[in-house]
Amino acid sequence: MRKTVLTACLLALAFSSAPAAPKNKKAKETQPPAAPPARSEILKKHVIELSDHIGERNTFKYENLKKAADYLRREFISYGYAPEIQTFKSNKDDEKEYENLIAEKKGTDNPEEIIIFLAHYDTAENAPGADDNASAVAVLLEMARKAFPGYHGKTIRFAAAANEEPPFFKTSDMGSYRYAKLCRERGEKIIAMVCIESVGFFSDEEGSQYYPFPLKYFYPSKGDFISVISNLSSKSLKDKVHASFKAGTNLRTEDIAAPALLVKAVTLSDQWSFWSFGYKGVMVTDTAFYRTKYYHTPGDTWEKLDYKKMEEVTKGLENVLKDLAE
Repeated sequence: MRKTVLTACLLALAFSSAPAAPKNKKAKETQPPAAPPARSEILKKHVIELSDHIGERNTFKYENLKKAADYLRREFISYGYAPEIQTFKSNKDDEKEYENLIAEKKGTDNPEEIIIFLAHYDTAENAPGADDNASAVAVLLEMARKAFPGYHGKTIRFAAAANEEPPFFKTSDMGSYRYAKLCRERGEKIIAMVCIESVGFFSDEEGSQYYPFPLKYFYPSKGDFISVISNLSSKSLKDKVHASFKAGTNLRTEDIAAPALLVKAVTLSDQWSFWSFGYKGVMVTDTAFYRTKYYHTPGDTWEKLDYKKMEEVTKGLENVLKDLAE
């Protein structure tokens, strides 16, 4: 009897000290992995970081400009790039140092032929710059993220440039001007430059789109499209970019190649810098101040943008990249 009781006690002790079986182990093993965030949400995250968390970023808010550059550098590195940093000083101020950041995907078949996608990351004074130009920077980053790793016959560069806005606008102190000058000094064969400029504001309202004279007689009155714009020298590139963009997106698109003397608006961003050095370039844009009343104001904030349409802009430009590079 005593032996039986002792055996029972030992068995009870053994079971009580044994590790408990994991609960819901089967449920954990069969639980599907979390879905990756939608691309529209990734784009929104970049715009909020630049326009809301960092805010106005330019020579007047120099520390914020540096924060934006640091954010871009970290993003490029996280995608697998080793970004080139071009530093320069303004001809007006030798105290501040500005940065262009360039992430490169080397071509496999024709690496000497280079295609540049560029967006400026600075803002106008007193503006958080959600559409102008965090929207374009967000698209640039998302394109860079998806392009690495990947096959491309020609070399692709994703460039984020400083100093597009006043007081540097259309001067040799623009970041894009300094970068185009560097490309020319290196003797690089830039076969295409695509400027991404303000691509997040859309409207379905009649009369929401404006134009410089006389274009209003030839283009739609609703601001629900993306434009591909060039000077006459870059018309052949504009035609290619527009056709590829249309094939890759559900967005409505419009295009124009016009002489700068007739339509000054075709010069109003970083493609002007590359034209200045003899390179072909186009601008892809929502037309900025011809559409949004918040242009260069404190009202250019992240919640006014259409991130689903920005995702379509990204898809269109990715098709441009594929067609030009392969």
